[in-house]
Amino acid sequence: MESIVEVNNKGVEAIPGDFAENLTVSGMNMTGLKIGDRFEIKNLEPDGKPGDKESKNKTSQESVSVILEITQIGKECLHPCRIYHQMGSCIMPQEGIFCKVIEPGKILVGDIINSRK
Repeated sequence: MESIVEVNNKGVEAIPGDFAENLTVSGMNMTGLKIGDRFEIKNLEPDGKPGDKESKNKTSQESVSVILEITQIGKECLHPCRIYHQMGSCIMPQEGIFCKVIEPGKILVGDIINSRK
């Protein structure tokens, strides 16, 4: 999300999804990531449905985790996108991160992402 905000600060109007991303995250330091690094995305809703987490019986909840592994960092823009034409550059060649799913599951807005090197 921080990269999208930075692009917007340069005069481009971008929103999550404009870079064809499947996930947009915030508050995570993306520098220093390497191929093979893994992420755990934790969801405290065992049924995968959003809800009022405070009102549920937390003692019966089990944590559900999705594990992703980085397979590629950066992607060449073969057909420059609208953002490239507006800025003269694009964040995808340096900042796009591609992952494979190690442990599948549902990911919800507000889930917690932890690095697992």
